[in-house]
Amino acid sequence: MNMQGRCLEKMNLLGEFKYNNTEFFIHLNDVNNTGTYTLVAAVHAEDRVRSLSGEESRYPVLRRREQLKDNFNPGYVVECVRKHKKTGRILKYGNSNVLGVVLDAIKYAKGYGFSKNEILTNYREVQDGVEIVVFDAADSSVQLNYELENGLYKYLRVSAKNITVELSKVSYNLQLKDLPLEELKSQKKTQYLVSMLEKIDYEALCRVLDMSWYKAGGRLLKDYQSITTLEDFEFMIMTPMVKKIVHAQEENVLFDVAIDTETTGFNVYNLSEDNPAKDHCVAIPICWEFGHSFVIFVDMEYFPNVDGTYVVDRLCELFENFSGEREVVYYEAAVQSDGTVTREKHKALVKRSAINVIGHNSGFDARVFFDYKKKLYFN
Repeated sequence: MNMQGRCLEKMNLLGEFKYNNTEFFIHLNDVNNTGTYTLVAAVHAEDRVRSLSGEESRYPVLRRREQLKDNFNPGYVVECVRKHKKTGRILKYGNSNVLGVVLDAIKYAKGYGFSKNEILTNYREVQDGVEIVVFDAADSSVQLNYELENGLYKYLRVSAKNITVELSKVSYNLQLKDLPLEELKSQKKTQYLVSMLEKIDYEALCRVLDMSWYKAGGRLLKDYQSITTLEDFEFMIMTPMVKKIVHAQEENVLFDVAIDTETTGFNVYNLSEDNPAKDHCVAIPICWEFGHSFVIFVDMEYFPNVDGTYVVDRLCELFENFSGEREVVYYEAAVQSDGTVTREKHKALVKRSAINVIGHNSGFDARVFFDYKKKLYFN
């Protein structure tokens, strides 16, 4: 490994944090193989006991982050959680669950579905062999701002679930070798493991996979888009499909379209609608042109969604089995003289015989559509 690689193999971040009116420090040691969060109190554990009996303190009170560099020792640690990134092992010290609350807020913010106009900064570049990622987004309830160098945090600010924490880079690590970390098992391990899951994005995939099929020479080779509004569904899905189908009919060729469903699980058969064990559809991927596809969000937890019943009803206008021709409505944007944009309604005649609906495990997907009281027909 070159000198530059050694400099970037770890990051240390530190910030101040208040929880239940108590001041803490939070330290993050982010290394290629492990991530360690440490909750540090302002008062040493021994001095907290001495104060109860009126004795004088022996250790300095940590009031500023600069003091940790020269005065820290494990007696200030309230809680520590370390995750081994490759194996998933979770080690923990302390009975507090404050870090669990913080990590849950961070995970929530990183998985939050910001709209395009709420994302202020989102870029990636490589400088002298160092991959730099900067992200900044906010709405009325969640703020997320981070900087990464080669996948390691350089800066992190999160405000979510009534928690605000800001961590910035420091030049030193906390000495925790004498801290008795114990491996977590079962439910407790799962709680922290879920909270510390890394966000999987394009940059993260590039570090472990060959993504040249998706992007090469700075140029995207695939165009994958999410549909989260009714307007996008109509203008980006229905309108172009109807036009393509009409064109296919004129050319006497088939219009090929692939449709899939994403569900919460596989329990969609033989269960009543009010059975809590019954799984349901959360998204509908669709593609009719090589290299271009969409996923329609209909019941995603952290994202805006299009009404699922509306989506399935509209799709089945085209894709249920019918004979002859059928009149289908579609919309196009029209710019008025005053600059406003309106929707113009159009109609087209489509033939089901001109459409070839493709699926994989289509019997399952057809059953998912049937839960919407519709019979989408796979050719």
